[in-house]
Amino acid sequence: MEEPQKSWSDRWLDDNTILKDNAPNLPMELLDMPVIEFVLNGKWNSYFLLYYLPHDVVSQINLHPVPVEDARAWRFNPNGEFTLRSAYELTDNTAEPKVGQQAWRSVWKAPTLQRVRAFLCLMNHGRLLTNAERARRHLTNDTSCKICGGGPEMNLHIVRDCPFARATWADLLEDEPDSRFLETDGQRWSLYYLSGRSNTIDATMFAGTCWLLWKNRNDFVFQDKLKTHTQIQFNSRQLRDEIINALDQEKTVFVTGGTREQRQIGWQPPKQDWVCVNTDGSVIHSPESTSCGGIIRGSDGRFVRAYTANLGGGSITRAELAGIVYGLDLAWEQGARKVLLQTDSVTAKTLIENATEQHMHYSQISEIRRRLQRDWTVRIDHIFREANFATDHLASIGHSQTIGVHVMDRPCTSLLYWLFFDQVGSETPRFVRMQ
Repeated sequence: MEEPQKSWSDRWLDDNTILKDNAPNLPMELLDMPVIEFVLNGKWNSYFLLYYLPHDVVSQINLHPVPVEDARAWRFNPNGEFTLRSAYELTDNTAEPKVGQQAWRSVWKAPTLQRVRAFLCLMNHGRLLTNAERARRHLTNDTSCKICGGGPEMNLHIVRDCPFARATWADLLEDEPDSRFLETDGQRWSLYYLSGRSNTIDATMFAGTCWLLWKNRNDFVFQDKLKTHTQIQFNSRQLRDEIINALDQEKTVFVTGGTREQRQIGWQPPKQDWVCVNTDGSVIHSPESTSCGGIIRGSDGRFVRAYTANLGGGSITRAELAGIVYGLDLAWEQGARKVLLQTDSVTAKTLIENATEQHMHYSQISEIRRRLQRDWTVRIDHIFREANFATDHLASIGHSQTIGVHVMDRPCTSLLYWLFFDQVGSETPRFVRMQ
C-alpha cells in the first residue's frame, strides 16, 4: 500500500509550492498529515488552512481541485509515465552551463541572417532593450508592453507571451503542444527550436519570426507603426524562403509536410436551444502568473455571462483545464442543459478524453469528467485561436486581478470590442493543413 501524499512536505500543488515553507508556526505533529485531511465535507477546510498559511496561498489551494485517490506518477513527464527518454532529458538538462553552451552554439549555427543571429544572442542573454530594461536604466517610467498593455515587458513577453505574439505563432505552430511552447524558460525554449527538434517549425522560421516580432515592436514604440500578426506570418515565411534560396539549403532544412489552404476563421454561434461556452488559459513568466477566462453566449450570439480567474502559479495546461471547469460550472448554474464547449487547446481536449490517473493534472481532469456526467448534453470541440479572441482577452485580464474567480453578469468595457467583432461575423485568415 502506497504512503498517502503528505500535505505539508510534498509538492502536490501545480506550482510545486511546499506548504511547510509558508507555515512558520506549524506544529511538528502535523507534518505527516495527508492532503485528504485538508478536506471537510467535500471542500477545502479554509478555516483550518488560514490558521497556518497566508491568505494568498490558501486562495491558490481553494482553486485546486479537491483531491482524488492518490496515484504514483513520474512528475518529469506530463502524462505521469516513466520513460527512459524523460529520465535522460532530466539528467541532460540539469547542467545549466551545458544548456548555455548548446544555446550559444545553436544561435551561431542557425541558418539565418547574421543580424538575426546577433538579435538571438541578445535575446538569450536577456539584453534586449525592453521597456523593463529601459526603466531599469531610467530611460522611462513605464515598464508595460505598448502593444497589449500588459507588463512588465521582458524579453520573452515580446517574442512569445504577449497576446499579439501568441496570435502570430498560432498558425506557424499549429500542431505544437501548448506545454512545450509556453512552459519552457528562455534559453531552453530557443535551444529546442533552433536545434531543429520541433516537428512543426524549422530553425530558420523560428529565428526570423522572433526577430520580426522584435522589429515590429520597435516600429510601434518609436514610429507608431504596427503590422498585424498575419502580416508578420507572411513576412516570416517570405524571409525563410529567401534565406533558404540564398543558402541553397532547400534539401537540408526541414519543411513541414502537407498542403495548406487559406481559410477565413471566426466564431460561430451554437444551434438553437444551445449555449456556447468558450474557454482559454494564459501564462506569463515574468512575473509568473497563470489565469483563465470564459464566456457564455446564446444561439443568437448575445452575451450571457463571463468569468476570469487568477490562478496564481502553474502551467498553461492547468490554466486551460481550470478554464473548462469554471466554464462548465457557470453554464450549469445558469441553467444551460445543451452546451457546446469550445477550447483552442488540443492538449486539454485530448487529456479529457484519454488521460489516465497517473497524469499530473488528473485531479482537474476527473473534476471535468464528473461534471460531464451530470444530466445534460455537453459537446467539447477544438477551435482555432482566431475563433477565440474574446476569451483570450478575458484570460489576459485575469493576470491583473486578485487570486480567485470573478464572474461578470455584464461585459467589461474592454470586452465589448471583441463581442462586436464576433457578433458581426468578423473572420481572420489562417493557413490550415488540408486532410
